Amino acid sequence: MAAQAQEEGPARLWLHGTDQDGAVVLSVLRDHLEDQPAPPDCLLTGPQAEGLPGPPGDARATRSYIQRNRPVALVLAGAAQPPRAMIEAARAAGLGLFLVDADPPRAAGSLRRRLWRGGDILSCFTEIHCRTQAVADALAVRLGSGTTLRVSGALARFSAARPCNRAELQALSAALARRPVWLALAVPASEAEAVMLAHAQALRQAHRLLLIAIPAQPDDAAALMRHALDVGLLAGRRSEDADIDETTQVYVADTGDDQGLFLRLAQVCYLGGTLKPDAAGADPGAALALGAAPVHGPCGDPALQAWLQTLSGAGASLRVPSDPASADALADAVATLLQPETAAHVVLRGWEMVTQGNDATDRVARAILTWLRERGQGAASQQTAPPSGGAA
Repeated sequence: MAAQAQEEGPARLWLHGTDQDGAVVLSVLRDHLEDQPAPPDCLLTGPQAEGLPGPPGDARATRSYIQRNRPVALVLAGAAQPPRAMIEAARAAGLGLFLVDADPPRAAGSLRRRLWRGGDILSCFTEIHCRTQAVADALAVRLGSGTTLRVSGALARFSAARPCNRAELQALSAALARRPVWLALAVPASEAEAVMLAHAQALRQAHRLLLIAIPAQPDDAAALMRHALDVGLLAGRRSEDADIDETTQVYVADTGDDQGLFLRLAQVCYLGGTLKPDAAGADPGAALALGAAPVHGPCGDPALQAWLQTLSGAGASLRVPSDPASADALADAVATLLQPETAAHVVLRGWEMVTQGNDATDRVARAILTWLRERGQGAASQQTAPPSGGAA
């Protein structure tokens, strides 16, 4: 007996990144989908290295996963070959199959080249969204008419700027009275001392400078406050209802508020977790999207390190060394980025990079939503579930 489909609510999409880059692409696509007036419900899975829940690897467990979550479509992205069992189970369940950000592999021996040479798997897809016309032309010669090929472009790797509470933004802006501000984003306890030493040094060049520090975890707020007091800084803690006044030098924003609120106040943003190798590192996307000039260290997970190297190489951020010179270098970088001419150049380069691919991601999001509407999938009412005999 077939499992019951969803009776009400938005359609559910299963977005799966086969590698780290694919997971990043799909997380941005999810944001674009969720910005729509009637957004679908998105399940995002991917490699464990991204901290995302990975789907079961065998066919039986994958069928069970589909039965439990009842998605109407599976959207794949990434250079790594997706499990064949996942594709076959999704097809057997009647799901739409989308391959996005499609680009053939460069390495002759790669796993993904086998996928691209295997037309039997590629022909399972409902739609394939290609980066270029050349990719679409190469696929067209081996695929039948059942698969729609679209040239959508390379998808975005950074999310667009998120909204914030405008009334609170205006109140905080008024309290700051045009003081220069830098933000230390997602600071782990292990970096609290370096950040506060850097601020104490930066104050010698800009005496009205305010540091807003957001802890990586709630428990890290105590370390930020302790090290601020150790170096003689006047600090207030948001969770204790502290106000920002003319004497406040450090404001620890530890109540889990939207980072976008504080990023809109800052001219410079230090990406926490990049000075020491014991933290994952903060994502630069939000800072770039909101015009805060990024400064960072050399650390972070491999995917983040690659992005940070690209940013600094393009002049879209400043990179500082890790210990023992990190506090001095961070203070110098903050002072440099508070200069309007330097900041304008860095912010412009960052904006150019962060907006790349937004139009392509919008095109893919619209195509998926059109596919859902054409099939009356507003409530996922037409999904066909796999037979119960195939479930775990």
